[in-house]
Amino acid sequence: MKPMKCMHTLSLLAVSVGTFALMACESVDSEDIKTSGMHATFTAKADGTDTALEAILRVGGETSTTYVALSDGDELAVTHGDETLTLSENHLGDYYYYTASVPTTGADERFVLSFTRAEEDSAPETVATLPAPMAFTSPAADTTFSRGTDAITVTWEPSGSTDDVNIDIAGECFVNVMENLSGDPGTYTFEAGDLESREADEDDTCVATVTLTKKRTGTLDAAFGEGGKVYGAQVRELSLRVDP
Repeated sequence: MKPMKCMHTLSLLAVSVGTFALMACESVDSEDIKTSGMHATFTAKADGTDTALEAILRVGGETSTTYVALSDGDELAVTHGDETLTLSENHLGDYYYYTASVPTTGADERFVLSFTRAEEDSAPETVATLPAPMAFTSPAADTTFSRGTDAITVTWEPSGSTDDVNIDIAGECFVNVMENLSGDPGTYTFEAGDLESREADEDDTCVATVTLTKKRTGTLDAAFGEGGKVYGAQVRELSLRVDP
């Protein structure tokens, strides 16, 4: 079967990932692609209440916009403890992704993605593991800062892990800032002036969302011949207000 081409303004998706607007994409049926010709992304993201599981299959590597839609007889499922969940298919145009959610967010929780195939080689052992949960300790939610004159120091506990950590702050009245941190220091300061006002919003107040992410690299089943990206993450958000 030939790939189905598309040109969509993926506005709903762009809200969450920021870069998908107005792009060409294709989808192919999994029955037409060998497992060795696929790239797999599998993530387990915990927010303190639930863990969101997501799998995406591509043809052509991580940056490819050719997505794989599962044919009858092919299945993506995740095993967590004694429970196995079949992932649900979602798509925006020809962007296909497969999801489930589980009500657990504990340290070292292990999620095993299996790709079971009717005709081709299966890939039963892609594993993502969660880092330890964490929580912001300061500042208090909804504290107000001046982006021009105030430093914003954010702290969290526990710290000192060996997992990758990044922090970002985003809002409608300033240019978003993201930093990859060295180690897990338990604190980060956005200095006065780091939050640069957008030209049209210099006099505006807006909500700023600070997002802290701890990420642990997982292991990919070797059957995915085009490679992949696997990780478990703890993600926490803190809402503040920022004045000019």
